[in-house]
Amino acid sequence: MAELEVNPVEEIAVDASTAKKGPTEEEKEQYRKEFQEKAQSFAIKEFQVGSEENAINIINYLEHFITHRFIWTKNAWMGVVKMAEELQAAKISVIDNKVFKLGYQAMEFAYYVVENPSGVGLETAKIFEKENVEFGIVHESLGEALDTARKELKEIQFLQDRWAAGEQGFYLEVEPPTEEVTEEGKKVEVLPEDINMIQDQTGVVTIEKDLS
Repeated sequence: MAELEVNPVEEIAVDASTAKKGPTEEEKEQYRKEFQEKAQSFAIKEFQVGSEENAINIINYLEHFITHRFIWTKNAWMGVVKMAEELQAAKISVIDNKVFKLGYQAMEFAYYVVENPSGVGLETAKIFEKENVEFGIVHESLGEALDTARKELKEIQFLQDRWAAGEQGFYLEVEPPTEEVTEEGKKVEVLPEDINMIQDQTGVVTIEKDLS
């Protein structure tokens, strides 16, 4: 399974004509360190999938799924082999740690797998119907864990963008979420759409970035 790739720092197109000041060298170094530390930590971090009570059941079902419910194509065979190894290691780990954990890349692949069940004909469809409840638990557990991981990854991407902007002489901020009321009367936070940079008269570049 591919290792976590962190994008190289790229130039961010901004108009420098209105900028009056920018980050100091100390701030730039701080941005670099914060990004690199978070990225390195994320690369080796594992995320809990499901609860302690269903940890071994999720592992067993994923093993069953990649064996009987997933048809790989092209280079996906490597992911299947690696996932089988990850699940075997997780079985051993869960004995001591009581929880099932996966790294980000493994979790992305596992979720891709369960998003694409396959079979041939009516008989296999009827068999899959009988395990649909268990499938739903695994699918939901992976989805929740992956959402958590993806939020962290987006935060790391912002740190990288902030560092890149700092190197060009600009500050970078995240537009705060707004609050809206649903039809049911509930208040919910609405995060801005993905990446829209705005530079104000103080040289601050605001990134409206969806960190959900």
